[in-house]
Amino acid sequence: MKMKELEARTGVGRETIRYYIREGLLAEPERPKRNVAVYDDSHAVRIALIKKLQHERFLPLAKIKDVLDGGELDAEQLPSLLGLEFLLSARFGDEQSRQPVALSEVAETTGVGLKEIEEMDRIGLVSIAAGGTMSRQDADIVGLWGQLNDAGFNEEIGYRVAELKRFVEAANALAARDVENFFARLPAGTSAVDATSLAEKGIILSNDILGRLRLRAIIREVAEHNARAVEGVSSKERSSGSG
Repeated sequence: MKMKELEARTGVGRETIRYYIREGLLAEPERPKRNVAVYDDSHAVRIALIKKLQHERFLPLAKIKDVLDGGELDAEQLPSLLGLEFLLSARFGDEQSRQPVALSEVAETTGVGLKEIEEMDRIGLVSIAAGGTMSRQDADIVGLWGQLNDAGFNEEIGYRVAELKRFVEAANALAARDVENFFARLPAGTSAVDATSLAEKGIILSNDILGRLRLRAIIREVAEHNARAVEGVSSKERSSGSG
């Protein structure tokens, strides 16, 4: 079909369709001749899905592209829990935290230098946008690093931003496993609202479990470290006495 037919069939104007193509949301049409573009049913189905995701799931185009890149879906196959991440963000009061804040403001309010903030971005701890801004949620993370510095965990004792990379790796690994398990065990037919409530409770309680486990493990590691140190001193004393 020609562009005019595609417009009529989908209710979407040509400029929008061309934008979708430029952004990779739609495949390029066939071009039998230089100035001739031919679209097929798959273009119409894809546009219908984009509209459904926008108007029923309120997803931004960047997120829609991620969904479409994950596999060919038609409107009937659309998962009922699509958009759950946005419901979770709202439930945890994270919507406002997504509002951007300038890096200069972050540096000023937290006392953390721009070079350190850029290092945080490199290791995946925060994300700096192209315009030199970050979300308020990420600004809070920078602030926590500043508090750690003030508490004595700073460069004077060799504690640097790179130390936090292990937190990023551990969090990503845990999150990937948690989400996989959540969707695998979620009863069929569960609504997005009910799934959000269930996920909220699970996140809060499992974060508490994780914190307690980490504290217990740290205490155990400190005890074992001290035991090894005492054993080392005792060994030296025995060696010295035998000489």
